[in-house]
Amino acid sequence: MDKLKKILIVEDSKMNRRMLVDTLQDSYQLVEAENGEIAWNILQADGDTIDMVLSDIVMPVMDGFELLNRIKHNSKLRRIPIIVVTSLNETENEIRALDLGALEVIVKPYDPAIVQRRIKNVIQLNDLERMKAEYQLLKESQQLFDVFIDTALPNSNLSVWKYDIARDCITNIVSDKKHGFTRDMSNVSKTFADERYIHIDSLEDARDMFEEIRAGKKVVEKSIRVRKAGTLGLAKEDYWWNRIVHTTIYDDDGKAISAIGISEDITSEKQAKEKAEKDQLTKIYNRSGFIDIVDKKLIENKRKDTIWALIMIDLDNFKSVNDNFGHEYGDNVLIEVANRLRSVFRTEDCISRLGGDEFAVFISEISDRNAITERAEMVRTKLTMDFQLKYELIKLTCSIGVAVGPEYGSDFHTLYINADEALYQAKNSGKNKISIKQKEKK
Repeated sequence: MDKLKKILIVEDSKMNRRMLVDTLQDSYQLVEAENGEIAWNILQADGDTIDMVLSDIVMPVMDGFELLNRIKHNSKLRRIPIIVVTSLNETENEIRALDLGALEVIVKPYDPAIVQRRIKNVIQLNDLERMKAEYQLLKESQQLFDVFIDTALPNSNLSVWKYDIARDCITNIVSDKKHGFTRDMSNVSKTFADERYIHIDSLEDARDMFEEIRAGKKVVEKSIRVRKAGTLGLAKEDYWWNRIVHTTIYDDDGKAISAIGISEDITSEKQAKEKAEKDQLTKIYNRSGFIDIVDKKLIENKRKDTIWALIMIDLDNFKSVNDNFGHEYGDNVLIEVANRLRSVFRTEDCISRLGGDEFAVFISEISDRNAITERAEMVRTKLTMDFQLKYELIKLTCSIGVAVGPEYGSDFHTLYINADEALYQAKNSGKNKISIKQKEKK
């Protein structure tokens, strides 16, 4: 059943108010006011619930003209249709009321049938005008959207689509042709992986994204590698970095039913950021990039029951390589060191050249402390290299210091100090050694 319209009756005569209430109470919700001032207070408090004002003109305290004038000049209330009530032979008052925005005039004494008909006509007319205005706004919005889709979107780096939660599918994809997916897609998580639409490194983030939407999160944002159109998705160069934002849509019961997704190509932004945080010689993290990512990983690790480690690595005798073979050769050695470190550690571990011949590795989420010692020993073995120049043999080794968290640090600064102290201990013990930070024996 439709909700009844609410009418504010403004009439100083108790008898006339009673007659109007008796006439209208079966068809409408009614609110009564004895004069314009009381009516104005009601409108200020509950104006968004009032569908019509039926007001006398001649009243004490505040008359109908003043009430009309205030409503007309209030941006929130001027939408409310108004019918005024006058006595016979008050043509001048009728004209003035119509000029102030009244839509209809009813003459006293009241005729119940005329009152009902006039009110019904005005409400229907007002509803029709409101619907026309809403339709026009919707039409203009659709036209603007069509222009955006047809003109602006193809010249932008954006894609737009709808995600249906119940069906786990993406539909209505509108995309620049450079993006790798331009058709509807069902069983999205599986399809992303099977057809290489999402790079393997971003699959977990992509699946988390849809899990968060299904869980009802209002806005979900992820940075994900999406395959370029016309590529096979076999190399990282086949993918764009995209910032993907989903806005969730709910039904009347507040249940998440779908989401509108918008993705923006942020490859240039990512490349600039990567350039700023990577060592240009070895292509691993530089000091500032390393500190940033370790701080983020430490925040994640604190939420989990796990341990982590910072491994500091200093090359022994590297100066003799530079002195005897030249700095260009020394640079190649540093590149080789970075490559060998990559072969020892997982992709989720963070490798850095802190500066000169000093390297560092952060290992996160370790369940076994013995694994830390094993990795450090693998590094020491991998970075043992011999260099022959005529009759001189130069042996390159490394010294390693390790600090394990959370015992020896749950923030980068503390971990670094403890790992650096362990490294100092390893070098003082004759180099080519591994030292793990431990409590000093008393």
